[in-house]
Amino acid sequence: MNRIFRDVCTNLYIRPNIPARDRLPYTDTFDEFYRDFLAESRVGVSQNELWRGLCRLQKDGDLRVEKDKSRHHTDPLQGVDELVADLIDRHAPSLASRDRLPYSPVFERIYTDFVVESGQSVSRHQFWRTICNASGQKNP
Repeated sequence: MNRIFRDVCTNLYIRPNIPARDRLPYTDTFDEFYRDFLAESRVGVSQNELWRGLCRLQKDGDLRVEKDKSRHHTDPLQGVDELVADLIDRHAPSLASRDRLPYSPVFERIYTDFVVESGQSVSRHQFWRTICNASGQKNP
């Protein structure tokens, strides 16, 4: 990851309206973050590449998660963990981390199959939060 990518992401992430990293995917806030990143960095990346860069930055300790960032809340769906786990196993059996899913073709296949198989019409954001919950990750 280059210095421009790191610096622009870090500067954008400290804005007060940016929720905790796991609460960003499939929100208007992420879309705005992405547009601002492209404009400020002049680096051409996909939404998936930006997302994965944010994950790397947080794991490297370069993104500070402040307590007030957790106030943005979307409840995961309840009672669908088994179906979600099955869909992930079916479409991404070698997936090392759920962090690789947002804005990827694999996420879209899992999401589409979930909607068809569960009969539930949910937003991509709520489905992402459900994956976080089903994967055994603490809901940030």
